[in-house]
Amino acid sequence: MSAAIRCDRDVDADTWVDARHTATRVRPPMLELAGRLRDRGVAVALLSNNSMLMAERWPDIVPGLFPLFEGRFFCSARLQAAKPSPATYMRCLQALAMPPAATLFVDDSEVNVAGARKAGLVAHRFTDLPQLRRTLVTYGLA
Repeated sequence: MSAAIRCDRDVDADTWVDARHTATRVRPPMLELAGRLRDRGVAVALLSNNSMLMAERWPDIVPGLFPLFEGRFFCSARLQAAKPSPATYMRCLQALAMPPAATLFVDDSEVNVAGARKAGLVAHRFTDLPQLRRTLVTYGLA
């Protein structure tokens, strides 16, 4: 469980980015899987419930995700809607020029998966990598 504590301190953008960079970790097996999917011609993208600062500075925060997700990273702040709102998924898909029924959405939050399904996407709740691989095989993606 996490808790937010308001410290009544201003933090400049570079300090925030440095802190976020330090706190964020890339999961190499997931990144490798996304890269293999992309190499097979599967369009891969990221959708995150985050702020404009995150949207603008994401390559500085997690450089390991780029160039794999260059132009395919979406923050809810830019979309002006957040998961699990169906509008979020629809705006992201519009930017990607992808139809909902041809899109597999993967998230570890059941609420977000339900929102994606409500928007017409095929959705999968992530629990572990072997289970995700089985799901990808089911849909002919791996």
